[in-house]
Amino acid sequence: MSAQTLLSSAIRNVEGHYHTFAGMNSIFEEAERVYAYELYHQLRCLTSKGDIYSAFRIDGEINKALIDQIENYGLVESHELPRRSFCPDIVMHRAQNTREESGQFLIIEMKRNHGLSQRKIQIDILKLLHYIKSLNFQLGAFVVFNVINAEECKNSIVNAMQHIQGVPITFASKLWVYLTNTNNEIHEEFTLHSIIPPHLVRV
Repeated sequence: MSAQTLLSSAIRNVEGHYHTFAGMNSIFEEAERVYAYELYHQLRCLTSKGDIYSAFRIDGEINKALIDQIENYGLVESHELPRRSFCPDIVMHRAQNTREESGQFLIIEMKRNHGLSQRKIQIDILKLLHYIKSLNFQLGAFVVFNVINAEECKNSIVNAMQHIQGVPITFASKLWVYLTNTNNEIHEEFTLHSIIPPHLVRV
């Protein structure tokens, strides 16, 4: 099973009530953590069946040190990027000290659709591109959950990418975007390369 198929299956197994976290009179941002934990659980369930994934471990919010300075691909106001480490929401890999592509399977950042800003999209996309480049991940995934209007969400990502230029096609093709809603339906699955204008990528 490819990383794309594995993640797609896990997302479909997350029940609708994990998309939101209601308290008193509002929906809290902690919904992202609730969803992340359940997606982690679903990945563990799928990978525990058989030996194909026995060499990999799944870690949540583990500190993945930056090997090189993160590239902002022309993005202005990149003051949030120079940190020396990030904690991706979920990582599937052989170990922390592995850099070979065979040992770096899947890295995920996720956001709830409500309140998803252009800035949040850009930061997560740049982080994922960096890990694909520097740590040789086979797949980077940006998961947006609790999506109400898939087309609007997709356009928000396209608009955010207008300020990021010169992304190598190889990296953009390894970064997948998943849009999902509370009915366990994935509205869209597509690569970053498929939605950004040709002049924003490079060979």
